[in-house]
Amino acid sequence: MKLPWDNSELENELKRLENKIEELEEQKQRAEKRFEAEKERRSELSAEKQEAEKQLKKLRQKLDQANKTSVEEKDFTETREKQLLTVKQVNNGLDKLESVKSSENDLLTVYSPGEISEIDRYRDLKNSASKDAIEGFEGLESFIGFTDELFFSVLIESRPFFSSEWHSSDGFDTENLREFIEEEKTWVIAAAGKTRIVKEENGDIKEVEEVKTRVDRKHTQGGFSQGRFERKRQEQIENHLKAVKEKLKAENPYVVGERSLAKKLPGKYLGGFDDNLSLVDGLYSFRLIG
Repeated sequence: MKLPWDNSELENELKRLENKIEELEEQKQRAEKRFEAEKERRSELSAEKQEAEKQLKKLRQKLDQANKTSVEEKDFTETREKQLLTVKQVNNGLDKLESVKSSENDLLTVYSPGEISEIDRYRDLKNSASKDAIEGFEGLESFIGFTDELFFSVLIESRPFFSSEWHSSDGFDTENLREFIEEEKTWVIAAAGKTRIVKEENGDIKEVEEVKTRVDRKHTQGGFSQGRFERKRQEQIENHLKAVKEKLKAENPYVVGERSLAKKLPGKYLGGFDDNLSLVDGLYSFRLIG
């Protein structure tokens, strides 16, 4: 029986409510701390975003400038005229260049099998040659340059048969180019199913030997038949390469034509071959750069 003066239930309810209020106060304090932390974090993120946007703007400006410069350089390179040169014309030009002499040792010769920035001692070249001379070489690949910085510059696009070098002296160094032309050479024009082996010297064709084997044209259909066809075609190509190697007598021929085949043949690969040119012009691929 509950006595009228028994307040235990009220006291218990009071304690429960006091505990709940205390717990809610703690939750409120924790929430306020989280809010302050989030507010601070939002402020930090906002600052980071502004800095990132600033950096992005700078990078976009640099990229725009770089693209603009690249396009200008590309346009300049593409607008430079290239005139096909015969071996006879190159030899005649070398005769003229060899007659040029200077007491100032300022005649610059450049043999660059790649871009000018990749040439040996590029930094020394930049310090030695004028800015105009260096800019004249930029955008070109695999070329030979003969430059008198005051009067003229002769640039010849060539197959990269030479090593990277440059020097200034009292005359132009035409020896590497002259020797390459005049030496008796074996060329290999690699093509699937029909590869030509050419003996040539100073622009004169001495002998042409063809190696013909069956190599089917590339298959365009999909599925299992394509895989089977490609395996068969690869076998045909390997047989063709084997036949070419058996015919080759020179240890180090110059190889041009289809890159995938040429890279598997002995010798030095010098690039593709233009069937629209005469045999000799296609082998040397000399061009005067305007």
